[in-house]
Amino acid sequence: MDLSNPEQLKALGADVEKLAANDPKTLVQAAAIAALAKTKDKKYMPLFEKGVNAVSNAVKGSSVGAIIAVDPAKAKAYADKIDWKGASETLVGQMLPIIVQNKVTSQMSNIAQYAAFYPFIKFQNAELGKSAEEGYNWIMSSDNLKATESITKMLSRAKSDITNNPQVKMMISQMLKDGLNKKMEVLKQNPQNAGSLNKQIDLINKSIEEFK
Repeated sequence: MDLSNPEQLKALGADVEKLAANDPKTLVQAAAIAALAKTKDKKYMPLFEKGVNAVSNAVKGSSVGAIIAVDPAKAKAYADKIDWKGASETLVGQMLPIIVQNKVTSQMSNIAQYAAFYPFIKFQNAELGKSAEEGYNWIMSSDNLKATESITKMLSRAKSDITNNPQVKMMISQMLKDGLNKKMEVLKQNPQNAGSLNKQIDLINKSIEEFK
């Protein structure tokens, strides 16, 4: 079913709209919302906006994705509505570049889980990997202790798997060194934030030591 096809929309649109609005099965509701999003028709926006406040993360995520598909200008306003713990890969793919490009600082620590492993994500999904890399560079070029700490913690947890592979170990080590250089530059430009930035620099240095 592709509701961007006018004939299919005419035949099935009303039924899909009912499913999106009322179906008791949240996964069906979420799928119906995603199907309506393909129409890019703003008449469904009230339905999508209602879905953003749903209890179900599937419905919420699908609704946010639908709003972005129909009206990309609203993406930043809805970025805080995402529960990243339950977000689908599709929604992450939609939201990650939006959060990075719009510098949605409130979500910076949430994207750290993707930023920390951007070299590996690139192998699986080049486009998502590019956004994850931009996210990493954004975090390392900012004064955000929570996001920086998230990256170093995640890498530390994955260390036992990574250190068995010298090539991967070298890749992570270089990534951290590049991040350290960016963080040092932030400190140079913002000496008044030395307290926070020095903590972040210490965390990165400690992580570099772990991957030597």
